[in-house]
Amino acid sequence: MKEFKNYVCGQFVNASGSFESVNPATGEAWARMPAANVTETQDAISAAKSALHRDDWTSLSATIR
Repeated sequence: MKEFKNYVCGQFVNASGSFESVNPATGEAWARMPAANVTETQDAISAAKSALHRDDWTSLSATIR
């Protein structure tokens, strides 16, 4: 089964929890998805806000970002 992680501040990181994503056509689980807690979510939001104000980020095209 494929496992996904959160992507925060340029790195893939584990979340404190996870859940299975189920294919509705087959009823079978196809992937394990991250389930971030409040602190992990706030950290990701803070990292995203910081990135918006960095020159190296703002000069990139939307496709590259």
